[in-house]
Amino acid sequence: MPRARFASYEDAYDFLIGIVPKTSHDAFRGGSGLERIARFLSRLGDPQDKHTAIHIAGTSGKGTVSMMLTHTLMAHGFRVGTLMSPHAYDLRERIQIQGKNITKEDFLALVNSLSGPYEQYASEGEQLTYFELLIAMSYVYFAQNSLDYVVVETGMGGLLDATNTIQRRDKLAVITQIGLDHTEILGDTLKAIAAQKAGIITGDEAVVLYDKAVHDVFVERASLQHASLHCASGDSAPPDITQDLPRLNVQLIGAHQKQNFGVTYSALQILGQRDGWSVDSAKVRSGLSGVHLPGRMETVKIGEKLCVFDGAHNEQKLTAVTEALRERFPDATFGVVFASSRAATVPVLIQILKRFSPEIIGTKYHNETLDMLRPAADLSGVSGVHALESASQIADYIRVSSTSHWLITGSFYILAEVRQALERSSE
Repeated sequence: MPRARFASYEDAYDFLIGIVPKTSHDAFRGGSGLERIARFLSRLGDPQDKHTAIHIAGTSGKGTVSMMLTHTLMAHGFRVGTLMSPHAYDLRERIQIQGKNITKEDFLALVNSLSGPYEQYASEGEQLTYFELLIAMSYVYFAQNSLDYVVVETGMGGLLDATNTIQRRDKLAVITQIGLDHTEILGDTLKAIAAQKAGIITGDEAVVLYDKAVHDVFVERASLQHASLHCASGDSAPPDITQDLPRLNVQLIGAHQKQNFGVTYSALQILGQRDGWSVDSAKVRSGLSGVHLPGRMETVKIGEKLCVFDGAHNEQKLTAVTEALRERFPDATFGVVFASSRAATVPVLIQILKRFSPEIIGTKYHNETLDMLRPAADLSGVSGVHALESASQIADYIRVSSTSHWLITGSFYILAEVRQALERSSE
């Protein structure tokens, strides 16, 4: 047996973060990235097709729907693997079984088993990116385990996304709300973006669709692929459960979560009818109560401050977050810590935040361990924004501030470093 290349999780992590190249926009040009990972997975025996998959795309809500489906399926007695993107604090959040992050030992074993094939592939001129290698690791890990379903959240788009290699005919495609995001890659109109999201419809599988604004795009794609289209809404689920969402789980407050649950419930019904099991309302409630999404409406008491961490980074998501917080904390005045990688949309996002909060701290993130190389926008000259350079400066500011409630938002890149600084400052 060959000697393992990496001796520790930390070594394997450093390899992924520091050696494997980050995804660039080139990966989406002409589908080269998708073709590259498809060939790599073929060498590995196509592990992505080992289990029945639920493949989820959309601009907003796909992470929440992924977790809702994971936990409600678990509550029905199924073993579920989940591929999430991005992570908020821990890289291992991306690869889960039964709602638990992959262990450091299993992560290390995966990197050791795939580093050789990865380097052989690179020597042939086929250089996988960090995100593509993580996707391959996820599929291999799921294939190594006995599972009933695998929930797969796309990274970006759908048509050319590295997750879009599943060929099983029993895949269920789920598409959440569509909005303007990643326009430099996916297109600058809702129709163009919808066409990318619709790309996960790849065969005669069932499709659950929420968005009505670009309905014709999905109808056309489903017709071409001979797929059956099922439309969902906030009214698609039992109203008693829908109304109870905030009581079942405080992370599920807000009108947008009712929409997400409508999509989730429609998907459960299709799976149950097709696969021979019944959706049980009590089990659905139990599953929803167990949903936890790091960095999505995540409320943490740090010292004397109540902090909400949410990686909302576009107009649609930020509007939903601020509206949900007004609903949950109607009498509270929030301060905001904001960073963004999208300079072009900063003015719009700042206007949303100004309507929500009188106190906005603009900063730059220094954490660049996520999927793509995305420099932080410079907020130092933005009107109405108090610019602070570092997370430690932000933590010191918040600690002595009279404001008791804080929203940290704008990018997943900022969450971990600000949270860690706040926790150190409160000790």
